[in-house]
Amino acid sequence: MWISFTFDSRRYCVRRTGCFLLMAHRHDPGEDLEVYAVAAGSLPARIRVAGRTLRVFRVESIAVIAGPPLEVPVEEALREQHSLIVALAERVDPILPVRFGARMAVARIPGAIGPSVDVLTRALVHVRGRQQMTMRMAGPAIADYQPAASGMEYLAQRRAAQALPPAAAPLGEAVAPFVVDERIRRGHGSIRLTVFHLVKRNDVCSYTEAARAAAGRISPWSISLSGPWPPFAFAPELSR
Repeated sequence: MWISFTFDSRRYCVRRTGCFLLMAHRHDPGEDLEVYAVAAGSLPARIRVAGRTLRVFRVESIAVIAGPPLEVPVEEALREQHSLIVALAERVDPILPVRFGARMAVARIPGAIGPSVDVLTRALVHVRGRQQMTMRMAGPAIADYQPAASGMEYLAQRRAAQALPPAAAPLGEAVAPFVVDERIRRGHGSIRLTVFHLVKRNDVCSYTEAARAAAGRISPWSISLSGPWPPFAFAPELSR
C-alpha cells in the first residue's frame, strides 16, 4: 500500500513497508527525531516554538510534528516536552500530543503514522476547539478490584472504575453541562483518582467556576484543579 508523504513542500509516495529511498537524496532517512504531536490542517514545513525549530511531515491527512530529541535527563525532558506541546497548542488547533519517548528514524514515520490515520483523524475532529481540564481527587482509599464471579460483576466493576465516587456526585453534576468527554484513572498515593475533562475553549472559565463552587460539597473528597491543557488524555495510541 502506498502512503503520500510531504516535507519541505515536496510530495513523496512510499510503500508503507518500504525503505523510504526517495527521501535519501534530501534528508537522512536514518536520522532520529522525537515525534511530539500530530495535527490537522495546513502547516508550514518548519515551526519555531519555545526557542526550538520543529519539522512538519505530512502523512496523508495528518501533519506530524517532530524535532531533534532532547538530550537531557528524563525528568527534565518530560518538563521540556510538556512545555513545548503547550506552546504548540497555543498556535495549532486541533492538535494531539504524542506519548513521551516516541523517538524514531525519519524513514519510520510513514509506517508508524499510516495505519493510524483514520483513528487520528477522528480524534482530531473530536478535540478541535477543546481543551483538557485535569482534576486530582484526594479522599478515602478505593477498594482494589476483586476477582469477578461473573461477566455482569466484571462489567459493574468496570463502570464503577470509570465513575466519580458517590460522595462526589455534586461535583460531577456541577461540571456536566461543560464536559464533552471524560477519562478517569486510578491515582497514586494520596491522589486516589485523576479525572480528565475535555471542555470547549469558551467554556473553560464556566467549568472552573462550577468545579470550585461544588468542591466544598463533596466531603470527604477534595480536588486540585489544573488546566487548560492540550488534550493529553484524549490522544489515541499509535498503531504498532
